[in-house]
Amino acid sequence: KLLVGESSVVEACQAVRALEPSCQHVQVFACFERTEGLPARNYWCSDGFDHDGNYDAYMGDDTQPFPAVFISFPSAKDPTWTDRYPGVSTCHIIAPLATDRFAAWEGKRVK
Repeated sequence: KLLVGESSVVEACQAVRALEPSCQHVQVFACFERTEGLPARNYWCSDGFDHDGNYDAYMGDDTQPFPAVFISFPSAKDPTWTDRYPGVSTCHIIAPLATDRFAAWEGKRVK
């Protein structure tokens, strides 16, 4: 549904503000001085097959292992990468992080 008119936008913003916080995710973008041997695929890593249980355990105690972590090497998937950026490769990691880990920055301005 498209938002039409100023009142629709205001209503949509109010609805978003009323939402409860959910799980946050942290993303790490890393560069390496290496290009050989990195896999051209994505990995989903978890501590077991009980994904809901792992998630609940982590959200209840963030010293527990991450319930799932996504790891990818985007540069290894790009056949032109080494020509454009010789000797450098990239890695992308995404993992959930309990919302309270961000409490210190609540209400602060993003730089």
